[in-house]
Amino acid sequence: MNTRRPLHLVFALLAAAFCARAEDDHLTGDWFGARPWLEDHGLSIEGNYAAEILGNVHGGLHTGAAFNGLLHLALEVDTEKAVGRPGATLHAEIINPHGWSLTQRYVGDFGVVSNLDTYASLRLYEMWIEQKFFD
Repeated sequence: MNTRRPLHLVFALLAAAFCARAEDDHLTGDWFGARPWLEDHGLSIEGNYAAEILGNVHGGLHTGAAFNGLLHLALEVDTEKAVGRPGATLHAEIINPHGWSLTQRYVGDFGVVSNLDTYASLRLYEMWIEQKFFD
């Protein structure tokens, strides 16, 4: 049994809860007041979640279906608001691809069936610091 499955479900539920932006529901878009408070203190959080279920109905190694998902979270810090340092921005992004590879389990091809099909692991995707010097 794969013990990571409950963790993937938790990631999916958290992503769905925090990334949803219902225009009619002011409580969803501002996270019950947390988003404006964080932005006032220099923190901006973004995220999205992509998921797919693919199937092999004929040929390959076996017939069957597989699930793939990708959680993408980004944090940006305005250092003037956060710590008083003007002109600097800190940016960091993580990704967590997860799921069961249709290619490995059912197709058996060297090319992958989906662009979400990769090794399941939490990864630092991008990180940088920008400092403005002249106005």
